[in-house]
Amino acid sequence: MFNLGYMHELGIGRTQDMHLAKRYYDMAASASADAHVPTMLANAKLHTKLHIEWLIQFYKEFTFTMLYDSILVWYTSWTVYFTDKIDSLADFFVQLDESATEDWDIYLMSVLAVVLGLVMALRGHNMRAAQQNAPQQPPNQ
Repeated sequence: MFNLGYMHELGIGRTQDMHLAKRYYDMAASASADAHVPTMLANAKLHTKLHIEWLIQFYKEFTFTMLYDSILVWYTSWTVYFTDKIDSLADFFVQLDESATEDWDIYLMSVLAVVLGLVMALRGHNMRAAQQNAPQQPPNQ
């Protein structure tokens, strides 16, 4: 099976077919435990070869105007989408600042108290779970 995969990978006596080569490599790995490492290395080489061929094909078709156009389209869609969100977020913070300027410390202390309570509850739960899962030792006599 391994030899058939190798022949399909390189096109020796057959048409070159990478997907069929991978199938034969996988069949060889499942047929014998001794073939696991060689087929793993052959599959890694096959995947590397496929990625390199894809990169070569991509860079043959690549142009900087294509890159510039795609960046320009992304930037204009980003600015249109987030302009409304940024304006509404700024209004929210202005209103929050006007209403909570004098009492900011009370809000901060409330948030910190809730976070501390959650940490203590989770810590207690984890400690009880660890005590229940610990092996019971017989008392010494």
